[in-house]
Amino acid sequence: MNLRAKIAVAAGVLLLAGCRELPRYFAGDTTIARAGGKDLRLGDVRSVVPQGLSGDDSAAFMKVYIDRWVLKQLKLQEAETLFSSSAGDIDKMVEEYRQALLIRQLDQHYVDRSIDTVFTADEIAAYYNAHKADFKLDRTIVKGRIVRFGEGYRQAAKLKTLMGARSEAQQQDFRDICEKNDFTVDDFRDQWIDFPEFLSYLPTLRSQSYDSVLATAAVQEMRDSHAHYYFQIDAVLREGEPIPLERLRGTIRRILFNQRKGEIIRAHEEELCARAAEMGEVKIFADDKPINETKMLKKAMMAAALALLFAGALAQKRQVMLDKVVAVVGGSSILYSEVDDYARQLTEQRRQEGYTSDRDPMNEALEALMTQKLLYNQAQIDSVKINDGDIMSRVEEQVQQM
Repeated sequence: MNLRAKIAVAAGVLLLAGCRELPRYFAGDTTIARAGGKDLRLGDVRSVVPQGLSGDDSAAFMKVYIDRWVLKQLKLQEAETLFSSSAGDIDKMVEEYRQALLIRQLDQHYVDRSIDTVFTADEIAAYYNAHKADFKLDRTIVKGRIVRFGEGYRQAAKLKTLMGARSEAQQQDFRDICEKNDFTVDDFRDQWIDFPEFLSYLPTLRSQSYDSVLATAAVQEMRDSHAHYYFQIDAVLREGEPIPLERLRGTIRRILFNQRKGEIIRAHEEELCARAAEMGEVKIFADDKPINETKMLKKAMMAAALALLFAGALAQKRQVMLDKVVAVVGGSSILYSEVDDYARQLTEQRRQEGYTSDRDPMNEALEALMTQKLLYNQAQIDSVKINDGDIMSRVEEQVQQM
């Protein structure tokens, strides 16, 4: 019996499991498939079958599920065989990903605990006014109104006059006439709309330019073989002009939220670094002598002078130095080779992106690694509830994607 046939049989067994009571030897956590040294058990598949499927649909679903599971295990087995020599690199990537998950969860813990998600109209307006030059339209937008009515309407001239009138009484007459005769009115006077979208309500051609209709606020007209159209454009903002505030409120709220989020994270990092410095949990080694970098930690290890001093010591030894511990954060050590590798990655990334920096990549690499270690250690000891199962499942997904 070939593999496909066996999968079909297994799916049939599972279908029976869903339709009637199984014999005792099937009622337990029976193995229904084996591939790549792994077993797929009856309970694993039962838990993923959607509720409410018919018998045929259940069988089809389970056959596809088992088929994909077998293929996945076979590919994983082959990948592990082919790439066994790079297992160390993969393990390193897995650990880095796990640490990144922990740090992200730690940051989110402090954000959720402290952030204020309410933004007043004054705060939004203040940000808009301060950054108006950063928000430019990439297309023309308008405010206006369109009314569509049949060609045979005899009071079209009156309708046009009322539409362009300024008094509220005449505008009410206009609305009453439109309602009485069931005319179609598309009113965009209270919101900005892209000019091409406004034109889509009129008998226009995409290949033709209609910029001339933007020159006046008077009532204009168009017609096709079925209807007559009056339209009036009350306001126009063209490409390159500032985007109006009402179109940016949601965007500015997100910007302000991210600003507050960043401030909370930075404040926690600074507090964490200061506390670690006071407790003597972080040391940097230069010329084999531990130096307590209190000032640098209080500034989140961003003091350029100290970093340059460290970089100079490294630069003098770069050609002859064997791997050694250059910093200790809590119970974690940072090796010279790790700093060097990270610096090379930064350099390569900048080269690919066409980006240059005046800072020595060794400085940035050391600072980044120390901050990462501090946050990781804090995530392990802080009062944050971390679901190890969730983290490991996400790590496993990432490994398989690698």
